This record gives sequence, structure tokens and C-alpha cells, in this order.
Amino acid sequence: MNNTKPLLVFVITSTLTDVLVTGLELFYQQHGRIFNARIFSTHDIDEETVSVDSLAQSLESADMVFLDIRGGDKAGGVCTRILPGTRQPVALLLGGTPEIMSLLRLGSFSMKTILEKPPKKQRQQHGPGPDMRSIQRMMNLVEKGGRILPFGKLRHAGNWARLMRYWHQGGEENIKNMLTLGAMEYLGFDLPKPPPPRVYPDYGVFDPLSGQSYSDLAAYRSAVPVDPEKPVVGLLFYGGMHFSQSLVPAREFARQLKHTGFNLIPVFATAGYNLQAIQACFFSENKPMVDAVVYFQWFQMATFIDSTEPDTIRLLKNSMPPFSRPVPCSAVKLKNGRKATRDYLPLKL
Repeated sequence: MNNTKPLLVFVITSTLTDVLVTGLELFYQQHGRIFNARIFSTHDIDEETVSVDSLAQSLESADMVFLDIRGGDKAGGVCTRILPGTRQPVALLLGGTPEIMSLLRLGSFSMKTILEKPPKKQRQQHGPGPDMRSIQRMMNLVEKGGRILPFGKLRHAGNWARLMRYWHQGGEENIKNMLTLGAMEYLGFDLPKPPPPRVYPDYGVFDPLSGQSYSDLAAYRSAVPVDPEKPVVGLLFYGGMHFSQSLVPAREFARQLKHTGFNLIPVFATAGYNLQAIQACFFSENKPMVDAVVYFQWFQMATFIDSTEPDTIRLLKNSMPPFSRPVPCSAVKLKNGRKATRDYLPLKL
């Protein structure tokens, strides 16, 4: 009798390994260690701190694979070389190149067969990237269809949409439930059905020092009064899947600024809602309520929104107070960066 536990393999961006580990530990606490997991950071594969052979062997022996690969890196190359020759379920947690997307297969649902169909004429894209809100609406429809008609390809497409939504919303509870759904549907475990993804607001006010969320700016100001003699600094960091990562520097900035005596307006926003967050939380009657803004995200301000780059430039030039962006330090350990013999992009330091 084979008592080997199933193996889940994750190949994901380095910024999300911590929240995955936390969600995995929460799953084990609730359901026991019913499967093993191996987590590969795309950065570790690129920097060769983890061998390509180790990743390839794990992919070949995996019972289910989860992918969040956002570029044409070495990890993506290994996955596109190995996974087409295997048969286990592959859940795509975030879109990537067409080659990466073609690896998605859950039950009878396969992205490869969809991508092989002749493309329909598409509306011309004018913005800097895809409209994330349109993609979210489409995925919500797919997920709803899978619930209403939970059969065949539609069921598995709905599962994929839900797995992605757990991942995109972030947080240890959503990650635990993502793992639960995957274990139930594709590893054969009899587990309680997980609740729907916990959906967080697209933007809002969150105090990094107290950990308190506020329904709107008025509620925050009621709890944290303004000293009219001191400047006001706005902090803009991620909501959603990158919330916990961008919160780390935002919290330290908030601590230092508060100690110095500044007033703060700490705001989170998911990709695609930055302009709305700025208008709602940093402006009143088209006049800025802040004297400066610190931006902790690593995408462009108007990423994933169609035709908003001119609006962003106009806002920054005509209305915004001084706007600064710290260098994100999330992909390379500082001691390794100091020892490096080649230059790193600021995002990787």
C-alpha cells in the first residue's frame, strides 16, 4: 500500500512566498499535514540559488502545480519544458505569457485548447496594459457559471476563477481556502467546502501603526485628529495580494513621520484603483489635503487601466503636491545585493 502523501508544487513570485507559507501553516493546523508542499521562488531560480534540476524534478513528481510566473524567466522556461509532458492539474494563479497560460489545466478544462482556436478580432488597446476591472468581471462570470452549472469544463473553469480570486485577494485565510479547494477538487480529499474568497475593498484607509481599517477618511479623521500646525503626508500602498509586502515600508515610514510630528493619511489601493483612491482620500473639492505623498507600489500608478495615462500625468503635473517613490527592496537580500558583481534594477535591490 502506498502511503506517500500527495505533493503540491508552487512556482511563484518571490514577494508572495511569506503569505503562502502562512496560509499553508494555517491549512495544516486545521486539516493536518495531508499533503507535502514545495515552494520555488522565481527569483531563486533566476539567481541560481536553487537549481533548475531541483525544480524540474519536483514538477515531474508533483500531484498538483500552482503557478504565478510573471515574465519570461528561467522558472517559466523550466515549466514550459517539463509540464507539457506531465498530466497533473496545473492551476494558473496569475496570467503570464501565452506559453505559461497554455499550461493551465484543471479536469477537463484546458487553456491550451482555448489558445489554439483562431483569435477573434479584438478592440484596440490604448492604455498601458489590460483593463484589470474588465478581466475581473469576466472571471467573476466564469466563477458564477461554475457554481450554477457545476459540470464538466464549466465546473473546472469556475474552480480556476475561484482559485485565482483567493490568490488575488490575498491574506492567510484566503490562501488556506485556496489550498482547501485544490485539495478537495483535484487531490480527492474529503474536506469541508471552503467559503467564498474574502473580498477586500478596492481602496480605503488603513492605519499601519494600529492595524485599524476605516470605512472612509472621515472615520479615520475622527479616530486620528489632525494637528493643523503640522504638514500632512499621504501614504499610498497596495491592497490585495501585495498588501502585506508594501505595508512593511509604509509602517516604518508612518512610525518615523509620526515621531517627527507629521499628520498622516495612510491609503491602500489595488492595482487599477489608484486614481480613485487619490481623488477620494487626498483631495477635497479638487484641492489637495496633503502636502506630500509617498508611493509604495512597484507598478505604474495607472497600471491595468485602459486610457488613463494622460489623466495620471495631468493629475501629477497640475494638482498633486510633491510625490516620491521609495526604492522597493523585495527581491534580493540586502547582503547579497552588497556583494553583487553586477547591477540590479531598483525593484530587485
